[in-house]
Amino acid sequence: MASAQSALLVFLLAGMGHLAGQTQFSIPSWLEPYPGASVETNATRDRATATYQTSASLADVIAHFNELFTAQGVPFNPRMYGSAAVIQGQVPGCGITIQIRRMNGRTFVSVTANQRPIIPHITEQDVRQAMEKYDRPVYPSPKAPLPALTWPPWLTACDAVTLMVQSGVDRFKLRYLASEFDSAQERPEIQRFYSGLLNSNGYRVTMESSPVTLPGRPAVVEGVRSFGASGRFVIHINLTPTAGIVHVALRMTAHP
Repeated sequence: MASAQSALLVFLLAGMGHLAGQTQFSIPSWLEPYPGASVETNATRDRATATYQTSASLADVIAHFNELFTAQGVPFNPRMYGSAAVIQGQVPGCGITIQIRRMNGRTFVSVTANQRPIIPHITEQDVRQAMEKYDRPVYPSPKAPLPALTWPPWLTACDAVTLMVQSGVDRFKLRYLASEFDSAQERPEIQRFYSGLLNSNGYRVTMESSPVTLPGRPAVVEGVRSFGASGRFVIHINLTPTAGIVHVALRMTAHP
């Protein structure tokens, strides 16, 4: 719980610091200069100063600030250093330092106000509300279903034969469609045919046997079409030379 309170406090202070930094900081309006003094001021986003001098005595100037502090309920505890005094105070959002020095018949005053973050009182209920969202279970967004697995009309035999398509489920419980036939064409020609067919119909060829594969050795061509988070379709083609012909096995598998 302590770490949660610390994280919430950092967040709140950062937000207040961002908002407060949008304009110049100023000395609290109730901290009025000694009557009749001509004041020079300077301000930044987190600091403001006011300087002036007066013919009033050191005691009179201290008494002036005593009245102002008392009216605001701010503790007044000046520290005296001979002919000089330092007064410090804290009000919400602001730290105050007043330096007063009596010299050559004049009293010189410097008032500095520094911005300080207002630290809110954080209750256990505040922490619970802020951390509530982290206690809620987060479920992944439901993904769109994979399109129905159907044999594409462009996936034909390289010869003038009609394909007989069968459906099934493999040992990984993946749905597939399959067909096979024998071709009298040379294996490299069949391989080029299906490689071009896949590429021209939105299937990226991810696996293909080398063109220099020895005659009589099997070859493969595989293409993949992705449907993002829904899954992908994979078309795998095995080319197996046997007894002067090439046995072509086509399989299309859905991978959710």
